Amino acid sequence: MVRKIKWIFPLLLLLALAIGCGAIYHNGSSNGLPAPRLTAVYPSHSGGIALEWEGRELDAAMSFAIYRSENGGTYELLDSTREMHYLDASSLLPQADYSYAIALCAYNHYGDGEYVFSDVSNEMSASAPDNAPYEEACFSADDLKKRLMISASAFAEEISLLYIGEWSDGLWEETVKSAEDDDPFLSWHYYAVDGTASYEGIIGKQRAYRLTYRFAYYADSNEQAQVKNALPDLLSLIRTKYALEKDPEPYRVIKAVYSHLAETVRFDATKRNDGDRMVERSSAYDALIVRRASSKGIALAAKTLLDALGIPCECVSGDGYCFNMVCVDDSWYHFDACSAVCAREKQNAVSYAYLLMRESDMDRVKDAVYAKGSEFAKSHPLGSLRFKTEPDAPVLTGCTVSEEGISLSYEYKGEGLMVYADGALIGETKDRSIVHTNPESGKVYTYTAYAYRTDSAGEKLLSPPGKPTSAVKPISIEQTPAAPALLSVEQTASDTLSVDFEPVEGASAYIVYRIENGRQTEIARCAYPPCQVKPSQKEGLLAVGAVGSALSEPMGYKLLSSLSAPLLSTVTGREIVIDPQFEGTYLIVKTDQNGAETVSEWTGGPYTDTQVDSGICYTYRIRPKEGSFVGPASEPAVLIPLPPIGEITAEGLSDGIRLSWKVDGEEGVCSIFRANSADGPYTFLATERQGHSFIDSTAVSGKLYFYKLCRTLEENADRFSSSPYSEPIAAVSLDTTHIESGLRNTTGNTVVLSWRSVEGADGYLIRRETEITEQAPDADAAPNGESASVSEPMVFTCEGKCTYTDLTAMAYESYRYTVTPYIRKGGERICASSSQPMISFSQLNAKKYTDTAQTLLEWSPCASADGYIILRSTGGSPFSVIAVTSELTMVMNNAANVSNDFKIYAYKESGSGRLFGQEMLFVESRRDVSAETAPPAIVPPSDDPSPEAPAEPTESTLSRILSSTLMPLSCVLVMLVSLYAIKFYLPYARKKNDSDSDPAE
Repeated sequence: MVRKIKWIFPLLLLLALAIGCGAIYHNGSSNGLPAPRLTAVYPSHSGGIALEWEGRELDAAMSFAIYRSENGGTYELLDSTREMHYLDASSLLPQADYSYAIALCAYNHYGDGEYVFSDVSNEMSASAPDNAPYEEACFSADDLKKRLMISASAFAEEISLLYIGEWSDGLWEETVKSAEDDDPFLSWHYYAVDGTASYEGIIGKQRAYRLTYRFAYYADSNEQAQVKNALPDLLSLIRTKYALEKDPEPYRVIKAVYSHLAETVRFDATKRNDGDRMVERSSAYDALIVRRASSKGIALAAKTLLDALGIPCECVSGDGYCFNMVCVDDSWYHFDACSAVCAREKQNAVSYAYLLMRESDMDRVKDAVYAKGSEFAKSHPLGSLRFKTEPDAPVLTGCTVSEEGISLSYEYKGEGLMVYADGALIGETKDRSIVHTNPESGKVYTYTAYAYRTDSAGEKLLSPPGKPTSAVKPISIEQTPAAPALLSVEQTASDTLSVDFEPVEGASAYIVYRIENGRQTEIARCAYPPCQVKPSQKEGLLAVGAVGSALSEPMGYKLLSSLSAPLLSTVTGREIVIDPQFEGTYLIVKTDQNGAETVSEWTGGPYTDTQVDSGICYTYRIRPKEGSFVGPASEPAVLIPLPPIGEITAEGLSDGIRLSWKVDGEEGVCSIFRANSADGPYTFLATERQGHSFIDSTAVSGKLYFYKLCRTLEENADRFSSSPYSEPIAAVSLDTTHIESGLRNTTGNTVVLSWRSVEGADGYLIRRETEITEQAPDADAAPNGESASVSEPMVFTCEGKCTYTDLTAMAYESYRYTVTPYIRKGGERICASSSQPMISFSQLNAKKYTDTAQTLLEWSPCASADGYIILRSTGGSPFSVIAVTSELTMVMNNAANVSNDFKIYAYKESGSGRLFGQEMLFVESRRDVSAETAPPAIVPPSDDPSPEAPAEPTESTLSRILSSTLMPLSCVLVMLVSLYAIKFYLPYARKKNDSDSDPAE
């Protein structure tokens, strides 16, 4: 007996030690799972960061948890995988630093439903590559402004910026305004900017937005390239022509550019045809390449040349006019090349009166951004030196006529005097007087004089012209002509009359007199008819006579106010409505494209001209008429009538809005305009040259837009050619592909519709059509017949909400619903395009059979349905699609220990995809797996950008049980075994020793 008992002690001791070690093992920080080891973290060529690690072979319930830290921040759970490698391409920012760690995790299937984690691995880091999934982002309004300024300065026509941060209303507009405030010169190059702002998604933990800016420049990229390519040749020409290589002194360089522009450019404030648009001549391209430009174009050309020649130059504006400021010896002076261009066109010589002017020399008021006290003025100190080297204009002091000629005397400061008669040089002198020898008798001459000074290069610097004067050499009595016959006195401008008369033989000059109370007052002279007269009185009598002749019969005149250009419009394209904006009597002067002119008289408001042909260019001027007196002609108004665009429809697509239309004839192209409200303002969107449809892919989903269309002739784009604008049509791009939005049955006779709200909509029209089936339903099942036709539609109105309950639905009927947003204008509704149809199928009879592992779904057929889609939610997670079938039964495996919720939808195939009906079944089941042993795999983290994952592994319930129960138990067992050994084993050992010591025993 004692021999048997002695083996119990070691066994009990081993059992106690095993239990204790197990408790210690499970009470450790690793929970018994070995930590993996990261071996490599590096940027991938695909744009992400690749990870590789080593770890134990995984059981069915194990996986690796991946943690990530961005730029030294806290670690967050990124994803889980059963592989030993991973590519991170989730919201990486280029050049940002990312650190990674790995932990082994296993599902605890001892009943508490928690995960147990190993210690985390070693930490390894890498920087995201330049081609990371997201481009460089802007994190503040200041970042947006700086990026916008850089791109706009490079003439980028479309700029797309990614913004990550808090959104505020007006951020798009404020960015443009802030950029223009920081750099006023930025807006000199474009005449319009528009774009969009849209939600991009979640990056990291912040919302991201896409801001797009589209700039319309006065010169497009091709024209800018032409300026860049021509610039070297232009600079070489200027250096050679004005000898700048010998003397590159700043004043000479500035003067050379001034002279070049004055001599080569014409002032032109009209618009030019640039393909599908009319553009002001306000770019350096217009001045340097086309050589016709406005003041802005000339100022930009001056800056382009001076910058290239190393002279600091700025563009400045004021009073609707543009000029420059240039820097000489750290001070700034005004430089007005446009005035030099205009002066040269008038006097056929370059005037340097507008070169390097001081502030006191300027007669224009600068815009506020450049005015005294502004930031610009503070950084551009004005100079006080007088750089003007040309003399002042000469002053006429006397004019004497004799048989020998006409003698003119002038006061001037300079080296000499140049005098012109009717634009022809008659002489150059350094005296104070000059004689025009041998002038034609009786001819009136107009004299203009210039003083000059010669500069160091031998070039004459001309003064501004002196005040012109007229003189005539008299004729002898024997040559006295007869009195001319006065033909007409016609008003050509608000203060000017054109006096026409029959010329007479022997007369070389004519004088127009105003007759008042029998007295004759000379008011004008001319060499030949007609004679332009500016009388000082609004009405009176005029007579004309040759020099030395009798006077004609007098003729009355009356100056009438000039009218504005008429407004032209057309309705059908076969008539033109002329609106004079004037209520009195007026003459309509019409000229067609062949030059044929007709005159009509009309009184009281607009006049409709029905004698027009579609596609022909017509020019109209109107003249006020009062009795026999006719006022001056207005500015011309031009129109090419075209038939209107008809039958316009708008269809909302998931990725834009499709416009379709019809036109009569083939002439012209369609111009499309868009606005955010029916009353505008409308901005140009696109031109469609071929076809009768257009897709606006820039439309933001869910936003209401309004469109107007008109037709123009491209070959006559320099003139206004147009059909009438169409009535505004509203449209919206709707995305109806989401299953979660739609409609559902709450009872057999009720259908509840819901939809996403549309920005700007005042309400919605719900259109219902009933699909009529061939057979009637049974008492216990839905109809199974095929749809034969669609009944007359019913229309319901819904305002102030995005849901509607149809209480008139019949059980076992199939309905087709569409939702159309509208706005109110006056008492009318303007409807947008309708949503994709939503199908309400027949009522569903369904059964559910559930055991511990599976759920059996069984349902009756729906009329008109092409199939069924099954969605499942596990443990309250979002529903996801798990099966698509045309059968009427489905067996589903349940997830363990959680609720399993199912939804079933019927669908119908259409040309635009599947149309889903209402939710027809919602069932719940729960699987009991307390007796099962095979745990499920770890569930991957949600796609939520901020997953609620543990920052560190947590202790499992199993560990707590082992540490709290088995450890004390093992200690008690060890103590009991020890006491037992003391009580029983030691006496036995002592007795054995005694026996061993007694040989007799």
